[in-house]
Amino acid sequence: MIRLKALLVAVAVMATSACSTSAAIAQDWWNSPPVDDEQYFYGLGEGYTKQQAQELALNNIAGKLGTTIASEMSRNTQDMSGISADDIRRTIKTQVADMQLGYYSVLRTADEGSGTRVLVRLDKQKLAADWQRQLKNQKALIVPQIQRGPATTLNDYLQLKDVLLEAQQADVLEARLTGISDHQAGPSLYQAVSGLLDKSTLRIGIKGELPQINEVLELELAEQGLPICRSNCPTWIEHSATIARKEMFGQYVSEMNLKFSVTEGGQLLKTKSWSNKVSSVSSSRSADRGAVTTALNNLKERGLWITLGFENLN
Repeated sequence: MIRLKALLVAVAVMATSACSTSAAIAQDWWNSPPVDDEQYFYGLGEGYTKQQAQELALNNIAGKLGTTIASEMSRNTQDMSGISADDIRRTIKTQVADMQLGYYSVLRTADEGSGTRVLVRLDKQKLAADWQRQLKNQKALIVPQIQRGPATTLNDYLQLKDVLLEAQQADVLEARLTGISDHQAGPSLYQAVSGLLDKSTLRIGIKGELPQINEVLELELAEQGLPICRSNCPTWIEHSATIARKEMFGQYVSEMNLKFSVTEGGQLLKTKSWSNKVSSVSSSRSADRGAVTTALNNLKERGLWITLGFENLN
């Protein structure tokens, strides 16, 4: 009996010792995680679930990555198309999903009280290779548009407008890539596209039945930096308007239909129709005025390009 008790005590001691050793190992990687190096970033996370802990660990890595990239940009005094080092740090730290943090692995997991702790490792070189591939694909779309030079036709102008956002995203990606690899950033693609848009020799004329619509269209073009053409215009924006009137339940109802068309060199490029309905208790004339006012407000709200049917450009 004495030997049995002694054996049980020994087993208990061994079990306690094993648990203590395991806990010590867990505390070791948590309290003293691996140091970041040329190949890897490491991140710690603690949450109620393993998934939550993993997301927090990736946030931790994103913060380090943002600081590294921002520091590299500051050292090289880079400021690409208005993208500052602080912008990069803030964007990466707060928008982990936008970074597409792939190429990571969970190295350690440990239960701690009611939660879980994890240690995550990110492969910087694999991430840089993926960003390099993405940047190459983006440049394959943007550079040919830049090489064509300033826009002389509406079609050229719209193609440049179409890649403007892509060029800005490419600049951000190149800034990130420069911060974690030996990649050297080239001239800003965004500035190149913007410069070509500013140098456009495009001239657009406006004509239509409603002077109020013509006036708003001219203001919209002016905001885009596009000069107004008064005669012999290579490109025209035209509109036509019809109003259908009726009385319903003691009210005057006016339904306006606006049709816009864009032509260049005598060829139709785009058409787009819009309609709105307004009622008035006073008179049909009042309902007509309300329909025109609503059309003007809708035009301003939508912007020039959506109004004309170019939905991806505003």
